[in-house]
Amino acid sequence: MTGESRRSVARQLDVAASAVIKWVQRYSEMGSAGPSRMGGYCKPKLAGHQAWILEQIKARPSITLAGLRDRLGDRGVTASIVAVRRFWGVLTR
Repeated sequence: MTGESRRSVARQLDVAASAVIKWVQRYSEMGSAGPSRMGGYCKPKLAGHQAWILEQIKARPSITLAGLRDRLGDRGVTASIVAVRRFWGVLTR
């Protein structure tokens, strides 16, 4: 396909011409037409509340994730049960 137009390549690959144009641009800018890295590290939302969360768990060993989420809500911290569970996983590693 060397030397062919982008539209010709798009027809051969059965994709939109705009896709081939973007691939060529990405290759020119980045040296690769492959996808960029997705995501990345994000500090846990509850990291600043670690000491308080540990105190709550120590004071109430049977506290549920929902209960912990509700207590966080009382402090003005909005978090889902999933966020609390993920943070618990970070604490117990």
